Amino acid sequence: MILSDNTDQNDHKPDFSDIDSIEKAVNMSKDNLLEPLYMMPLRFGGKAAAENTLYVPIGVSQIKESIDNIVEELLIDKLVSGYKCDIKYKEKSVIPSEIKIVASDSEGTEVFAPVINIW
Repeated sequence: MILSDNTDQNDHKPDFSDIDSIEKAVNMSKDNLLEPLYMMPLRFGGKAAAENTLYVPIGVSQIKESIDNIVEELLIDKLVSGYKCDIKYKEKSVIPSEIKIVASDSEGTEVFAPVINIW
């Protein structure tokens, strides 16, 4: 999520470079500064497990949920059959800087691939 207005963008971008461990991310989540996000949604067969969990700023999960709703419609209409999340990180941070959700057809061609820019 990039926050922007007409002022200098560098003054408003969040910086999570000092969150370099899952423990720090979990603690920030307990303080309601971050929230958990499942890369593979539970409704698509993902597991509520550490290897499927990212920690992101509040609101990012809602954005991803909206995208997952679109993917679900594409699945229902049989326009896609594959789903994955490509994650990018900056520096040593465990907070993703970007999440790309990729819905692909049966041949692996990307059909829908929105990107959530976080920081």
